[in-house]
Amino acid sequence: MVTALGPDVERVLSVIREAGGRPMLVGGFVRDLIMDRAAASKDIDVEVYALTFAALAEALGRAGRVDEVGKSYGVLKIRAGDTDLDVNVPLRERKIGTGHRGFDITPDMSLDYREASARRDFTMNAILLDPEAGTVIDCHGGLEDIAAGVLRHTSDAFAEDPLRVLRAVQFAARFGFHLAPETAALCHSLAGSYGELPVERVWCEVEKIGTAALLHDVGKIYDKYAPILLKQDRLTPQEWAIIKEHPNDGANLIATMTRLREMVPAVRHHHENWDGTGYPEGLKEDEIPLASRVIMFADTFDAMTTKRPYRGPMGEEEVRSELIRCRGRQFDPDITDRLLASDFWRTLFPPADRAVRTPRFMRLIGSDTR
Repeated sequence: MVTALGPDVERVLSVIREAGGRPMLVGGFVRDLIMDRAAASKDIDVEVYALTFAALAEALGRAGRVDEVGKSYGVLKIRAGDTDLDVNVPLRERKIGTGHRGFDITPDMSLDYREASARRDFTMNAILLDPEAGTVIDCHGGLEDIAAGVLRHTSDAFAEDPLRVLRAVQFAARFGFHLAPETAALCHSLAGSYGELPVERVWCEVEKIGTAALLHDVGKIYDKYAPILLKQDRLTPQEWAIIKEHPNDGANLIATMTRLREMVPAVRHHHENWDGTGYPEGLKEDEIPLASRVIMFADTFDAMTTKRPYRGPMGEEEVRSELIRCRGRQFDPDITDRLLASDFWRTLFPPADRAVRTPRFMRLIGSDTR
């Protein structure tokens, strides 16, 4: 199943074999190859068995200039033509401190394929590929999870690094996967460790949700929606059927733009309900991308608190009652509970006249829940 890796990469692998090592491709490159997304991979991870770290470094030196910036944690980098290779021997990780950097990582030649790949975050990233034989070594069920669209943690070591929760959000959004129930539960249990996450990484994810929110109704740009959106009366069943096409239309449109492709799942599923009664695919609970759940909640809140052709804005108590009524049905219960229990909730309803003045960032998301 290995496509041509190119002569420069093959030369590096050949040098490793000549030194007595067994190079295995692993990580994102293998995952993307299996998912027919190989062009998305800009680098390749190579894990080398049957060779000491010192011998590996010596062998790579014969293939080109080796960057030892990752040497302290067992990784060597080498440029092969237009491809960057991260090369390591099997590594053992030991938690020694807080945060995603609090690990002692040491080479351990005694680890077999299963033990070595267990340190990977998700099963889809723990698949090894022998580039010489063209065979796959899947010790943790990654192939089955990819086929099912499931994101599942590889081992209990997942809980040692809170950054992996952020990666779960990233992967679920990028591939449209849903979290395995046990992985979702583990992520929720790590809430107390979220404070260890780097602020810049968290803010990056917030910005992605904001971008998806700005684009969530872009599908309505097509002419077929104009007369329906301008209609003042109740929609007919036929008109509702057309309206329900806009998430897919929007997702398909932004999928044509390389820099926006990560937003596709968030846009496609922003009308999915927590209980599975939404559209277009009837996803439920943690099957729904987190960004979609946030957009659904904020979009509906904005619709309730702004003036409509058929009613005025709803007040604080009316909005609270409606959010509670739809909690666990339309809305993610956790998002609902966190907003209602937060100090931020009261700022949405100024005490002077209790009139609803929706914050600018809410208005950016849009005000039509059709």
